[in-house]
Amino acid sequence: MRVAFLCNVNHTFFSTVRHLRDRGIAADLFTIGIEGPYFDPAFDSFDLDYRAYTKKIQLEIPARSSLVDVSTLSSALRPYDFVVACGPVPGFMHRAGLTLDAFVPYGEDLTDMPFLRPRAPRRGAVRSLWEFPRHQQLGIRNARFQLSDPSPPFARSLDRVRATGERGVPPTLPVYAKQISPDTIADVYDRSSWYKEFRRIRDASDVVVIDHGRQEWRTEDARSTKNSKGSNLLIRAFATAVALLPESRASLVCFEVGRDVRASQRLVLELGIQSRVHWMPFMPRKDALVGLSLADLVVAQSSSRTKFAGPGMEGVALGKPVLLIGNAVEPSETRFPALLATSEEEMEGRLVEFLQNPAQARVGAKKALSWFEQNAIDGPLNAWERLFQRCK
Repeated sequence: MRVAFLCNVNHTFFSTVRHLRDRGIAADLFTIGIEGPYFDPAFDSFDLDYRAYTKKIQLEIPARSSLVDVSTLSSALRPYDFVVACGPVPGFMHRAGLTLDAFVPYGEDLTDMPFLRPRAPRRGAVRSLWEFPRHQQLGIRNARFQLSDPSPPFARSLDRVRATGERGVPPTLPVYAKQISPDTIADVYDRSSWYKEFRRIRDASDVVVIDHGRQEWRTEDARSTKNSKGSNLLIRAFATAVALLPESRASLVCFEVGRDVRASQRLVLELGIQSRVHWMPFMPRKDALVGLSLADLVVAQSSSRTKFAGPGMEGVALGKPVLLIGNAVEPSETRFPALLATSEEEMEGRLVEFLQNPAQARVGAKKALSWFEQNAIDGPLNAWERLFQRCK
């Protein structure tokens, strides 16, 4: 069976394809030209092996979808027995008269794209504004499997498009474990452009806390929606923790990513912790993961939309304790062991506990790594194989 995965937003299709190929399944990845450089396989791999099974087909954003000749999509997918997609791909497939096998949404492709409202058109794309939402709805509706997060916003959107396929949870593989693991990550240190800088911070610190999520908390959109990452709360909690334990040489590493970077940097200055906080530039995920491998504690945001955040899973894959912060961090048997915090005060408490006694959290990290291997690698791979078997 030949399998195609289209659109690599959030990296997960690339890691899934690599794992499937390791199991002998003929899986290929198609990028569609709208993911941006961060989701290019080159940003997520330290070798060039991906070129043998990664292809590109140029699609478009919804507002320019009518400019795409969908016959090229039909030709590209003709050799495949099973097609998995996210993003705007369902809409293009419906236009081409093709039925999608599995739709695995990442977010706005399910909650927003099928319900776009007309607005001032760009030249040459007038039809897109009227036609694309309908094609996206029908492409999702007719997919044989809708594998989405079971949270209310996703479920409501599937109901709105009157999805007829079989629903299930997405078999998500967040990282390629053969490259990103405690046993293998050091093999790529000499290939990383940023290893020496992370190493410098590591050598100058007793404890390194790293947050490689977006800085989102101050802008109106972040405050009025669920987009806030709580970056300000983490910075404040860290400042309080190091003030309570001044003898600890603790460092916080953040990344210059997100709309509120400047606001976060001003907050660091106001709190007088600029010598403790290290700002790293935007970089490929593979380099950020090298940084995570040298940290002691990884911070990840959770929300009501997801059970856990990608950065948390990356930390777990590297055997690191994870501080999981946000609105939906109730203990669950289906989530990896983590330090949980839902407020600034709880973040402060977890940080102080970790600085005083990191050994206990490291024991939990070992259990979390075992959970990860079973539930985030073997489990999803087995689920994909069962799905393919059903469709032979």
